[in-house]
Amino acid sequence: MRLALTTAGFDVQVHANDPAVDPAPFVDENYQLQCGGDNAYAGRDDVYCRIGGGELLVNGRLFRNSPRYFGAGHERVCCGGGLAMCGYFEFLGQKDMRYPVPASPAAWPLIFFVGGDVTRDAYGYILSVGLAHVESAARERFLRLILKFKPLHSWAVLRIAFD
Repeated sequence: MRLALTTAGFDVQVHANDPAVDPAPFVDENYQLQCGGDNAYAGRDDVYCRIGGGELLVNGRLFRNSPRYFGAGHERVCCGGGLAMCGYFEFLGQKDMRYPVPASPAAWPLIFFVGGDVTRDAYGYILSVGLAHVESAARERFLRLILKFKPLHSWAVLRIAFD
């Protein structure tokens, strides 16, 4: 998989979770950089905003769809024992959902890491996974490529900062 990602122009590393460690700290570790102070202004190369950290990729992105209605007030009407809003359907709202991190240690060996450099302890356990950088415009292509080449039973922990 690393060869496919590198060939596609992504400067990332792929690491097996062997010996297996709990992936939760790597998924839950997120950060947000914000511009601030007197020297933070648009156009400076060393000042930027971005959100990054960990993300679990299993079988594509999960979305929760919820209907949005344009209503005539907030009146509720009884319909066969249930309540319904007056109005008409306007659009379907979509919200990203995250996969839950498996709590069972039996699932941890099925997880691999995609990111930057890895630090391991003397026994080979992963202590940290550095962030790799991928352009935001290439995010969907990057995710599709991982899904294309990963084994079906495995999960990927992404340690990527989408710039």
